[in-house]
Amino acid sequence: MQISGVLVSLEVKTQTGRQSPDQKAWEERCREIGAAYHVVRSIEEAYQEIDKKARNFAALWRWHFMPKKRTD
Repeated sequence: MQISGVLVSLEVKTQTGRQSPDQKAWEERCREIGAAYHVVRSIEEAYQEIDKKARNFAALWRWHFMPKKRTD
């Protein structure tokens, strides 16, 4: 999933599921390029991670692109 230029990769597992070697390699690649990677155990956890990333990105976007107040 990509949220406005931010890559978020979610690995959805059962409560006892484990990552395969290929999935671990993908996690490592995501981290190398600065992407967010999370193993989640439920749809609720997936929604929480997506919501957190979207909120963080929105705050960063506002800080970077919104007009700054002049102090002079």
